[in-house]
Amino acid sequence: MNAASPAGNGQEIPGLATAVLAMYDVTATSGDLLIDNLTLQRTGLGSDNAVNFVAMYTLDGSRVSNSQTFNNDDRAFISLNPKVTVAAGTTKTFVVVAQVGDSAIASNEEFAMRLVQFNGSCDTRVEAGSFEVAAINAAEIKIEEDGNIDDVDLGEMGAEVATFTIDNEDDSDVFITAVTLRDQQNNAKDNLSNFVLSHNGSALATTAMANGRYVTFQLTTPFQIDDGDTEDFEVYADVVDGAGDMISFIVERALDVS
Repeated sequence: MNAASPAGNGQEIPGLATAVLAMYDVTATSGDLLIDNLTLQRTGLGSDNAVNFVAMYTLDGSRVSNSQTFNNDDRAFISLNPKVTVAAGTTKTFVVVAQVGDSAIASNEEFAMRLVQFNGSCDTRVEAGSFEVAAINAAEIKIEEDGNIDDVDLGEMGAEVATFTIDNEDDSDVFITAVTLRDQQNNAKDNLSNFVLSHNGSALATTAMANGRYVTFQLTTPFQIDDGDTEDFEVYADVVDGAGDMISFIVERALDVS
């Protein structure tokens, strides 16, 4: 367990929030270690509604896995896409990020997160602290796509490759700190480079961590959306390959917007 992992111990989490539940350090000793999958177990007194989705990130904020729910035995099998290599003699930290359940249903539910299997190995039983879903909701936002873009040319630098809007439906201001897009066609990693997230033509994040199907933007300065407002965002990239290929970006889960 990483020393910076949340202590838990009854830590309150507002419903519908994106929350870091655990941080695990993986060290490769005698040779490179290729990480393909791991299994998490939800423990504690909470119901199945306490956690909606869970996904794995690395410490730099890159999403490296699909998102999963917990099945009937309270376990979630997480596949890494792509597989992650930990070089010999180094340590990589993996972060469990979850979308916590609706507090109207899961209020006061308590749960903990346990790493039980790693690359198919035996039960490891590395457990994070306990958490409680608070009786308040996090701010609610709505994310919508703006339509298709069909005029991108091979070799174009700084081409607009995606647009989306975020609607603040809450009665308080919202501050956006990170956004992850999922490439449904799995073509972006080979065809696009130098991603930029912009708002009305002004760059918000010029560095994106691209891992397999996921492109994550970390905003150094949080972007404020006033209560009731709707803001438009654009994604630009250099088109380096893939003539005739289709690329489809989506914001897959609520946990992909912080």
